Amino acid sequence: MAETTNGSQLFLVERDWSHGDVIYSIRLQSSTSVAPSVHPVARWSWEHKFSAFAVCGSSIIGIIDGQDTIIHDTVTHASTPGPRLRGFKREPAMLPVGDDMVIVMDTILRSASSAAFCVEALRRVPGGGGWRTDDSIPEAPFFTEDDLLDEEEEEEDDLDEDDACRYCISAYFTMGTRAWISVSDRGTFSLDTERGAWRMEGSWELPLQGRAFFVQELGSSVVIGLGVAGDGINHQHVCALDVVEAQPPVVRHVCQFPTAGRSGHDDVVPPPPGAVLSLAYLSDARFCVSWPIFVELSKVRGTSFKGKATSFTLLEFKCLPRDKLQVVDRGKPQVHVWPLGHCGNAYFLQPAV
Repeated sequence: MAETTNGSQLFLVERDWSHGDVIYSIRLQSSTSVAPSVHPVARWSWEHKFSAFAVCGSSIIGIIDGQDTIIHDTVTHASTPGPRLRGFKREPAMLPVGDDMVIVMDTILRSASSAAFCVEALRRVPGGGGWRTDDSIPEAPFFTEDDLLDEEEEEEDDLDEDDACRYCISAYFTMGTRAWISVSDRGTFSLDTERGAWRMEGSWELPLQGRAFFVQELGSSVVIGLGVAGDGINHQHVCALDVVEAQPPVVRHVCQFPTAGRSGHDDVVPPPPGAVLSLAYLSDARFCVSWPIFVELSKVRGTSFKGKATSFTLLEFKCLPRDKLQVVDRGKPQVHVWPLGHCGNAYFLQPAV
C-alpha cells in the first residue's frame, strides 16, 4: 500500500460510465512500481453527481451538487451524509490540513460580490462524532471594497464569458497549519487555520496549477507542484519552487513532460493532447506523476482496438551543491489498463502530508 509521509493512504479516483465514481487505493509494489488496487474501496453511483473529493485521516469526503457532502469511512466502509456547506461551489476543490480539517474552495469566482463563502472549512467533531462546518474561518480577503464599488457600475449579467471566469483559484498547498492559495489577478494569500486569520503574501501568483506539496526533506521552503507552460496544458511540467513568506517564489527546478525518451526510456507514452497530469507525493522527496493514455489492446483483420489506461512515473528529487535540485526517474513507467466502460481520466487523492 502506498503511504504518504504521515503513514496515510494514497488513492486514485476514476469514473465508470456504468457505476459512477470509483475510488481505488494505490499499492506501492516496490520502490519503482505502483498500481491501483484490484477492488475499489468506495463506489458511488451517477445519481450523486459528485464534483470534488478529499481524503482526511480515515475519511473520504465527497461534494454533491456543489453544496451537500457525503463522508466515507475507509475503516468501516460506511458512507453517511455529511454537513451542508455554507455556500454553493460551482467548481469546488478541497485541501486537507492535518487529520481533522479540510479547506473547501470554489475555484471559479465570477465576481467580487458573488465570492461569499468561496473558501470555508470542514472540521472533524472530537470524539468520533462526524464532521461539521467551521464557522471560525473568516471570509477570504480576495477582493477589496473598491472591487465591490466598481461592480456596482455594471450588471453582473453583462459580463462576457472571459470576464465571468477571470478570477480563479489556480494553486494551493499547506505548510504546517497554514494554507496558501493563489488567485488569478488577485495575488497569493495564506490562512492560519489555527488562529482563523488571513494574510496577503503578495500580488504575485504561484506558477503552479492545482494542489502542490511542501517538501520538508528538500529544505525549509521548497514546494513542488504541476506547472503549465505558456502555450497551454499540453506542456505541463513538475516544478520545484522556493516559497518564502511575503516574497515572490523562485523556481528551483523544472521537469518537463511529455518524457518520451528521457533517461533512455523510449517506451514512455506521452500524454495525449489536452490530457491533464496528476501528482502525488509519496515520501522522502519521491513523487508519482500520472496521465491518461490510449493503449492498443488487439487487432482484428488489421483494425486496431484501443483501450483507456493510466501511465505512472516515479520521480525522486535530490539536493545538489549550491542549492540546486536534481530529479531522477525511479524505474520504468507503469501502465494500468482500465476495464471497458471506464473514462480513463484518473487522478490522485491524498491526505495532508
